[in-house]
Amino acid sequence: MSQAGLQRARERSLQLVCGDADQLPFCSGAFDAAISTYALEHFANPVHMLQEIHRVVRPGGRIVLLGPTWDLPFWYPNALLSRAHDRSWWLSYTLQRFGAQMQGWLLGRLPFQAIDHPDALDREFIYDADTVYIAWSYEIIRQMRRWGCRLVHWEVDDRLLGANAAVRWLKRIIMLLPPYRRAGSTTLLVFES
Repeated sequence: MSQAGLQRARERSLQLVCGDADQLPFCSGAFDAAISTYALEHFANPVHMLQEIHRVVRPGGRIVLLGPTWDLPFWYPNALLSRAHDRSWWLSYTLQRFGAQMQGWLLGRLPFQAIDHPDALDREFIYDADTVYIAWSYEIIRQMRRWGCRLVHWEVDDRLLGANAAVRWLKRIIMLLPPYRRAGSTTLLVFES
């Protein structure tokens, strides 16, 4: 929320607070619910941001997370778009991501994948070119469960990247594997704290 946005809210008698998601200016359990939409992928430390959201929601409250999850190993955010045109880079990225995801699924932990140099630093801005990590729904769910949260709703939209016949075929094949059965490009997760 910008300072200008806060001023407009004051003019309408709304109470808004400008703060840092890495250190929210609220007491533990201060809210019945917290919502994060299309934000998590932009935080340098997404685990800490999730922990802060969990901290400020009372026990039994709801945590709603909506945003892009590049669940399938060949999906990538626009922050990597300039590299993705190189087929050898794309193949290497896909194989490495698939290996990491399978290892993470089998061992029960896949760290959030950081993007060292997002395209936003070198080119004109496009949507999500400033993404600094790549989410995977299973790891978000595991992390929230570690803190005692219960998943109450999981919804995916996997219509993105569906126009290309080869991608549709590859998507259908890989979604036969257990960790990809609920794969999506946009995911809505609702937890009970």
